[in-house]
Amino acid sequence: MSLAQKMKLQDLKAKIEELNTPRRELLTKQMEAAAKKIQQDVLAYFTSKGFIINGQMPKVKATYNGGLETSIDFSNLKGNFFGCDGGVEFKYENKTFVLDYQVARGNSPDRGSLWGSPEEVMQKEIKFYEEELVPYLQTTGVSDLSGDVSLYSRVKNATNGVTTLKYHSVEEALDTFID
Repeated sequence: MSLAQKMKLQDLKAKIEELNTPRRELLTKQMEAAAKKIQQDVLAYFTSKGFIINGQMPKVKATYNGGLETSIDFSNLKGNFFGCDGGVEFKYENKTFVLDYQVARGNSPDRGSLWGSPEEVMQKEIKFYEEELVPYLQTTGVSDLSGDVSLYSRVKNATNGVTTLKYHSVEEALDTFID
């Protein structure tokens, strides 16, 4: 591998880092806003159903008529966990429900996996960066980062696999938990 090619690859990586900085900053703001809204929506949902919220954040209890108690844990509301940006865990008796969310990441081209000799891999990487990723980031900026939030839960299915259920709102997700 020539030094010139390695330098070219390093320059491209530096350019991508520079172009990605505003994207990362916007995504961070969008994740913060999503986490705040989800927390507000969860608390509003329970209070609208007649629950009293007690305790200290990030772990609170929602109590209904002094007897029924649901634990709500916001500890993992922020931070990347298992392919999501965060989640809220609810516990009632032996039932656990986790509502995860992810903020849309845009439509950046994906390099996929590269194979071949180290020289071939480097050439493919340089080609991808030059022809696809850098032009995309230069023309798109942050315009593809909508801030849209996907809400979902993972539940075990009959074969002990995991099924992902998607929701349009916190209310819809919590209605499935309560039913």
